[in-house]
Order: sequence, then structure tokens, then C-alpha cells
Amino acid sequence: VGGTNAPYLRLSNGSAAIMQNWVYGGRTYGFADLFPSDSTAVRQFTISICFKADYHADDNRTILYTKGTGEAAEGGIDGISIDVHDIYLGTESVYKLTDNTINMVDIVCLQTVTDKPNGLGGTESVKTYVLKIYLDGVPTVVRTYYSFPNLGEVIYLGCRHEMDGINDVYYNMCDMNIYNLQIHDTALTDYDIMIKYINNKVLTSYT
Repeated sequence: VGGTNAPYLRLSNGSAAIMQNWVYGGRTYGFADLFPSDSTAVRQFTISICFKADYHADDNRTILYTKGTGEAAEGGIDGISIDVHDIYLGTESVYKLTDNTINMVDIVCLQTVTDKPNGLGGTESVKTYVLKIYLDGVPTVVRTYYSFPNLGEVIYLGCRHEMDGINDVYYNMCDMNIYNLQIHDTALTDYDIMIKYINNKVLTSYT
């Protein structure tokens, strides 16, 4: 951020941002490629964003969106979306938000092992993925899935994206400020999330 620039990313008038081509360990990845699907991999992540969406009569506006091609594996969810008034895990609205106010949202995916009935009167150990939603540093929603989320190669900011044949279609555009955005390939703890909240609170108190 330069000395004459605002200390946030401003999206407005139909503009949006795309995050792709992640450079990690000397290689370039799509977002979903950061979480390999081999049997020994630990697939975890944290998405942290601090933003303020402008007040607008249109409710169909998206802050952050990622979704893979095809359908989610059985027991999983098709993408993640933070909209102006809702947080979606797949197609389920799990929490309501308010525009024209600063929101600090953290989405944490924690891989665990759970005993599940095997249909033969016993149990078997299976991987599960616990998704936790934090608002302003406080855990508010927990969901457990039996498959890793169907994430896209790209993270879209200020819109959603679909393909119409060979054409890109961008919609649900949103005018907003993004004060902080961090992506981690690990599941942050409650303590980590609260420290982020305090730092974001300090940052947005002076902007």
C-alpha cells in the first residue's frame, strides 16, 4: 500500500478480482491443487476475510466465491460462498450477514478421523472434514462432512462465476472494501482466529 493509497482493496462499478496461479514451494498451483487428494494427505485450510459491503437494495451480491467443476464427492459440499447477507456451504445458508458494516469472517476446514457405522454392526474409521465459521473471532457455525469441499482453481472476489459454453459469465457483482484477506493451508486455532480479529479491529478503526 502506497502512502497515497487507501489501505484496502476497493471494488466498485462492476469490477471484481480473481485470485489464481498460487506460487508455493517454487511451483504454481490452482487453489484446489494446494490440497492433494492422495490418501496420506492432510487437507485443511483457513479462509479469512475482513470486508465492508456497500448498502444496496440488491440482495444478490457476492463477496467471495470458489467452486470446482463437476459435482462434489458423496458426503461433501459444492463450493463456498460468502454473500452480502448469507454464508453458504454448498447450497446451505449457514449464517446471516449485514451489509454496510465491517464483517470479519473466517472459514476453517479441519480434517479429523471419525468412527462411522459400517453396516455390519461394527464401525470403521473414516476421514471427516469439520468446517467452522467464525464471525468477529467467535465460532458461530460447525458442520461435518465426509468428503473434502469441492473447491475451484480460482477464488473470485466481488462476484460469482459460471461458464456459458466457452464464455465466462460474471454475476452477483458487489461494491465493497476488502481490508484483509488471508488464505492458509492449515486449520487455524480459536486463539489464532481471535488474534486476527483483534488485528483487523485495530486496522479498520483507522480507515
